[in-house]
Amino acid sequence: MLEEHGFINIAESTLQCYIKGLQEWEVSQITKGVYSREYEAIPDSPMGEQIQIDLGEIWVPTPKGIKVRVRIVTFVLSHSRYKYME
Repeated sequence: MLEEHGFINIAESTLQCYIKGLQEWEVSQITKGVYSREYEAIPDSPMGEQIQIDLGEIWVPTPKGIKVRVRIVTFVLSHSRYKYME
């Protein structure tokens, strides 16, 4: 993105100063409101009706030293908290 604007050969410290200036400008332009969050208990759903699914990936080295991406999916049943991972 910086290359599109002609910033090809700049020092890292110059870029850091520029970004810090932008951050300070943004902070001065944004007004922070005071909000309170409302919390409310929700009724438990019947057994087998609700599940939480999470996806992820990790890089695992093979015995030959090559890193392989392993994708993971986990399931947690809301009622029983039973967990399953593949």
